[in-house]
Amino acid sequence: MRHLDHSDPEKESPPPPIEWLRVGTTVANLANEISERGDIIAIVGPDAAHGAPACFFPHRSEVELNTRTAFGPQTTPESVGDLTDHKQQYEFPRAVGLIAHEAFHARYSRWEASDAADQLNAEEFKAFEMLEESRIEFHGLQDVLQSSSTGCSETFVSKYLMDFSAISSRLDCLFNSWFTNLAL
Repeated sequence: MRHLDHSDPEKESPPPPIEWLRVGTTVANLANEISERGDIIAIVGPDAAHGAPACFFPHRSEVELNTRTAFGPQTTPESVGDLTDHKQQYEFPRAVGLIAHEAFHARYSRWEASDAADQLNAEEFKAFEMLEESRIEFHGLQDVLQSSSTGCSETFVSKYLMDFSAISSRLDCLFNSWFTNLAL
């Protein structure tokens, strides 16, 4: 299962369990904050995300988060606080990482996978998706560093980002020209 899902817009997600609705609100708030949007909703529950740990549906502006994978199978909804609070983010780093990744898709993925899938073979499409994953992660990490205070982890990540920045700008150009050619 791909976690950036451009497939059938009519495919419905299972309704979230009522006990996870409050957590869904905080997941949506964090995804909107990270993506700098205001329209993302979240479906959160043990059966959410269609077999992936998390996924983003661009056509519905919807993040889905599988609670078993994100928080662990023993975590109860009552034990999850406001995920926009940095102290809570340290309690659930895997969940926050999954939410951030999907929010990066919401913020930076600007292409329709179905268009590329129609014109690329399976291996080319898989490579394309892997490059897109790296591209959105790079841009997301850049934004996190620009908005955070200086720390030792920032030094390490900054060095990595500087090494990757030339590659990322080339990827952006590649994606833009690739999709321009696909549209022709």
